Amino acid sequence: MSKVHSFAGCLKAEFLRLILSPKTYLSVLLVAFAFGLSVRISGFDISWGDGVYFLGLAMNQSNTHLLLILSVGISFSTAFLEDWKHRYTLAQVIRAGTGSYAGARVIVCFVGAWTAAFLGIHLFLGLISLKIPVMSETFYEMYAYAPYGALAYSRFPYLYVLVIAAIISAGLAFWAVAGLLVSVCIPNVFVAAGLPVMLSFYITVFAGDLPQPVNLSLMGRYGDVGFGLWGSFLYTLFFFLALTALMGFFFYKIVKGRVSGEIH
Repeated sequence: MSKVHSFAGCLKAEFLRLILSPKTYLSVLLVAFAFGLSVRISGFDISWGDGVYFLGLAMNQSNTHLLLILSVGISFSTAFLEDWKHRYTLAQVIRAGTGSYAGARVIVCFVGAWTAAFLGIHLFLGLISLKIPVMSETFYEMYAYAPYGALAYSRFPYLYVLVIAAIISAGLAFWAVAGLLVSVCIPNVFVAAGLPVMLSFYITVFAGDLPQPVNLSLMGRYGDVGFGLWGSFLYTLFFFLALTALMGFFFYKIVKGRVSGEIH
């Protein structure tokens, strides 16, 4: 079997497991809950604003962002530990190779976390729309000075929501993969899910002096990185994907070492 076919088969199997796993849908609910909880405890009058306003309000609270990282980490950062516990990792490595398994695991971790976060954001907006509009022309002036806010004035205003949701989700997916890398170094469920939360907190504290193009905290909250609207959007996604690929490389190397030690 060629490496391409081995990787494709491994990737297909991982995506099937992703779809069938209850944890995937748990993360969707947890993400929506995290946003709802933030709005609930913020003390703001929900009648003054729309869904997108409260989405931004939640993202500007550091505790919400930390809770969101934990919400996706519980399901996706701990996946390798389950694989290793049930000897699924060894079976896949023997069948398809370490590279195929590691690559598929990292890709599915990122895509799964991104999808769960994206759906969770829209679930939150759907629930809050039962009381207030998701986007209201009354509050469009609040978007005027926000990063990507110009999209709210386009022919398709909801594009603004899709763009910021995609960026938020990419940032959370990045942290999910970071937790996956942690899990192969420190085989503990609580460390795998919790350490990225701690790292994110310290990055947020010390990120004030970092330049915009490398400021993880700013980009994770869909901040402007100085390349224009679409330039900033594409750069932010590329930045998270590049860091994910780098972590994927280290994940592969460490998994290879662990599997070699297990076999020999």
